[in-house]
Amino acid sequence: MVVTKRPRMTREAWIRAAYAALEAGGIEAVQVEPLGRALRVSKGSFYWHFRDRAALLDALLDHWSGRSTWFRLESGRSGGAAERLERLAGTYAAAAGQRADLAIMRWATREPRIRARVSRALERRLHYVASLLEAHGHSAGEAAWRAQVISYAYMGWLDRAGPAGVTRRAALEWMRRLIALALAPALARPQRTAAAAPRRSR
Repeated sequence: MVVTKRPRMTREAWIRAAYAALEAGGIEAVQVEPLGRALRVSKGSFYWHFRDRAALLDALLDHWSGRSTWFRLESGRSGGAAERLERLAGTYAAAAGQRADLAIMRWATREPRIRARVSRALERRLHYVASLLEAHGHSAGEAAWRAQVISYAYMGWLDRAGPAGVTRRAALEWMRRLIALALAPALARPQRTAAAAPRRSR
């Protein structure tokens, strides 16, 4: 009887499993033993690729940041600013509404070291969206403000909807509506008029 060896689990497979656990249950769900059971491998496979859980979490954060870069590259291949923003909405929604974003940000509130890395990744994302809004015709200040509104509104929805409510269809609808609002012309601000001088009584 020939016994075939099961192929060694790759480092990328561990990271993908950790990412799935992060989306499902937050950073607390990213634990070595449950991941090993899900992958049907021993802890020895884990320690072949990672020094400890902290090393896995660092790799997980790199993976999350890299996905943000992929979204920008995917949406920016061709077309005008509006078309690229629409494509960004589609690629973002295809990733199940990016529930990992919410888990990552909650993790960052508890760990200053993580907060700095997450802040840098989010700044790059906001800068990209703002650059597209500016290319569409908004001023630099208006574009930056609208990019932040998109981000805060979307993250608020993720938080309130919860895992059950965050579907690809719902995420796409939210992203498209937010982008449509962001692309709309800025409202003219009312002009201030000088206060009329009080009339003198005769």
